[in-house]
Amino acid sequence: MKILLFEDDLIAGLEAGQTTPCASRLNGVPRLSEIENPRPPGGEGCKKNGEERRTAKIRTQPFFKLGRPSAHAASFQKMNLLLLLISFWLPIGLGACATIAPARASDELERTWEAAIVAIPEKYFRLDGSPGMSPILAGRMKEMMPGLAKIPAGTKMPLVIYMHGCAGLDFYADQDKRFLVRHGYAFLAPDSFARQYKPKSCEPMTHTGGFHRGVLEFRLAEASHAHEMAKTLPWADQRNIFMMGFSEGGITTARYVRGGLAGRIILGWTCHAPWPEYKGISGPPDEPILAVVSSKDPWFKDPSLSGDCGGPMASGRKIESIMVDADVHYVQGFPEIQSKIVQFLEANRRPGN
Repeated sequence: MKILLFEDDLIAGLEAGQTTPCASRLNGVPRLSEIENPRPPGGEGCKKNGEERRTAKIRTQPFFKLGRPSAHAASFQKMNLLLLLISFWLPIGLGACATIAPARASDELERTWEAAIVAIPEKYFRLDGSPGMSPILAGRMKEMMPGLAKIPAGTKMPLVIYMHGCAGLDFYADQDKRFLVRHGYAFLAPDSFARQYKPKSCEPMTHTGGFHRGVLEFRLAEASHAHEMAKTLPWADQRNIFMMGFSEGGITTARYVRGGLAGRIILGWTCHAPWPEYKGISGPPDEPILAVVSSKDPWFKDPSLSGDCGGPMASGRKIESIMVDADVHYVQGFPEIQSKIVQFLEANRRPGN
């Protein structure tokens, strides 16, 4: 189902996205040559054409001339060969170490958890006069643990695991936090930028993305880790854990395969992409999904990214896909969409706690 709205109802603005440096792109989408041979995060494809040709020529030249060289010349040639091999393989080895790096490394995931933003609605929090206490408990997980421990025993509250966009926990993430807390949902957002190794994946000012194709693996690992850790929170209602993602976080939410959620909300994403691992919807078919995107989203001008999460890919799934007649990325700024989000959360809350 699609609902068309007017742009005049908009409350908020833009967000972020990501692409590889010096890559040849069309509206932020990698060309076919990049998709088949993606550039590494280090931007090794950024040399000028002439430099690339010279490098290729040097590497394909014979290491020595035909004929029997003198002992001195042979020694010199061996030294040159050794230096050439070192200069060729060392950058590759170092690049591999950097790129293989730790999408699922436990220490990196723990950093995203400790730096996660957590916020608790006022109605669930006991004001006991302790210094520094406030009606709404909010902050980074690591610093908030003492305050969270003061939530009365037996308290169970619905929780939304929030996956931020490629710009991180920015103004729009804060707006979504306030919105969810205001409606009685605890908010938990792992911080992808807390990683020690975090390649850039977008350029928000130009609406371009795709700089780091492997970012999806990073984000899926963070989502899974946050989901697992949420199960250890005594105040989280385990029957009512939702996931909501915006932009890059929306891709993550759409492709989250694990299941065990009360529902998922995909915002600012079409579910269409030239990279197969980004395309479509994963997870149990009976898991409720709400998906919302603008019809003229500035991030998705290329035909390979256009559309919405409905149609054939939604077949057999409990999904409501909404396309807003607008040209904004932060689609949840519309009051009508905010109402839809609240209705979806309330309709899919499971009884018992």
